[in-house]
Amino acid sequence: MKRWIDQYLMQRSNRAQFRPSRHTARLNLGRLEDRTVPTNISWTGGPTGNGTLWSDPTNWNPQQVPGNNDDALIPSTGSNPSIIITNGTVLSVNGTTRKVVVTGTCAIGLGLSTLSEMSNSGSLILTSGKYNFANTMNTGTLEVSGGATIYGTVTNDGTLVATGLAALGTLTTTAGSTIRVTHGALINPLTIVNGFTNNGLIEFNGPADSSNAAISIPNGTLTNGATGSIVGNGLILGSGSITPPPPLAITGTGTVSPGLGGAGRIGIFGKSAIGGPLVVDLNGAMPGTEYDQIRCYGALPAMNLSGPLSVKLNYAANIGDSFLILNNEGQDPISGTFAGLPQGATIVDGGQVLQINYEGGADNNDVVLTVISPNPQVQSVVLNGGSPQRSRVTEVAIAFNQVVNLPANPADAFQILRQSDNALAALSASVVNGANTVVTLTFTGGLSEFGSLADDRYTLTIDASKVSTPLGTLDGNGDGTGGDSYVLASAAAPNPPTNIFRYFGDVDGNGVTDATDFLAFRATTGLPSTETGFNAAFDVDSDGDVDAMDFLAFRSRFGTGI
Repeated sequence: MKRWIDQYLMQRSNRAQFRPSRHTARLNLGRLEDRTVPTNISWTGGPTGNGTLWSDPTNWNPQQVPGNNDDALIPSTGSNPSIIITNGTVLSVNGTTRKVVVTGTCAIGLGLSTLSEMSNSGSLILTSGKYNFANTMNTGTLEVSGGATIYGTVTNDGTLVATGLAALGTLTTTAGSTIRVTHGALINPLTIVNGFTNNGLIEFNGPADSSNAAISIPNGTLTNGATGSIVGNGLILGSGSITPPPPLAITGTGTVSPGLGGAGRIGIFGKSAIGGPLVVDLNGAMPGTEYDQIRCYGALPAMNLSGPLSVKLNYAANIGDSFLILNNEGQDPISGTFAGLPQGATIVDGGQVLQINYEGGADNNDVVLTVISPNPQVQSVVLNGGSPQRSRVTEVAIAFNQVVNLPANPADAFQILRQSDNALAALSASVVNGANTVVTLTFTGGLSEFGSLADDRYTLTIDASKVSTPLGTLDGNGDGTGGDSYVLASAAAPNPPTNIFRYFGDVDGNGVTDATDFLAFRATTGLPSTETGFNAAFDVDSDGDVDAMDFLAFRSRFGTGI
């Protein structure tokens, strides 16, 4: 044993006296790679503390270049800001160097390097090489460019900057971390081969209205976690499939916000699901440069929505201005809706009202926001659920273009007047508030016959003083100014009746009971409501069948009109 120790000390002494030049560094590294005892080797920067070459043993303590089974520690020492590992330097042979810890600044540009772990809390720059790091942990600043490829798993708890073509294996980011993608371009993206879980900030630094900064995920999914956020101007490249395999391009409950300090565009190639907030700034009329936009590429179904939408309208837009916030270039419609915003719902910001349409754009499958008047308007009036028949008029449904406030008894806001004598129908009202307000009027008491309006022509009036929103009162004539009532009248005789009128037997809605109506009546005569072919429009007394009493009422009107 003593003899073995003496030999070991002699070798150490000889090694300490040996000061290899840059031309002998590779040879020295080869000798050191024969060691089998793990050693912690720390960077010192040499006698002056300003050394830069990894391959110079004098820059290490002990004075030997890290080799097999060694742990290399690079602290923040010396005034020289960068440690240079040139392309001619081999960091480890046979892939056995265990760990490199960087707490200072290190620039690496080698052909191939294999480590079990790379840990950086300082500044680490990787260029033009292939780095087979089983695990890379970054809590400092990690910059990759020039085609640099990091195999294995990368965990980012600091700042990861991609300034050109680069590739990672699997990437996970933590809350508070940042990934900054710049000058990637579509042909030089940051590629994350096997999936990406983001719990921090992804910042695309491409120019506005461009795809100059790009992340590609060919075999995995970008999962944007609850604490994650995607901002800026860039492109996310996925596989384009609905369900794995291949996977979604992007999914998760984190925030997506195009633009950096202004409007921008984020492009997504492939099927995606935005389950977290989409934050949109509207600063003008041009997508990508004046207002934020998500653009979905590919022929497959593009987007599933379920998260909230946050909109900031930052200028005085005109009524009718529209914003295509989600441009779906695929063939299929958008799936789902933003939370709490069904089709036709309104968003109020800064005293302006925006209405959402999930069937917008030239191909009717984009998400469009349109500025509407803050004063509510009547969107539609539908009789009998849309049926053309006027043989029995049992309901009138009025849809407003937004949610409105009504009196405690909603029917008080409405009048249906019989034109022949100006008598008012007794009304009951049911109200449904969803994306907008829909009021359904039904008839009881005066002017009603078994739940239907009596034969006549009618005028509907909605009182503007009794229909409002927090921003205004009813705009009955649609001129953008509130305060005027809505009026819908049937044409007066002798003109054919229009809009709201009733004449029993008139099943085709032309204002007369004629041969066409008779053929339809004959087909349902004698049938109860339980049998196929029963037509309730001919059941004048609403007793559940078409019988003799209904025939008498039909015969008395046959060949006449209102």
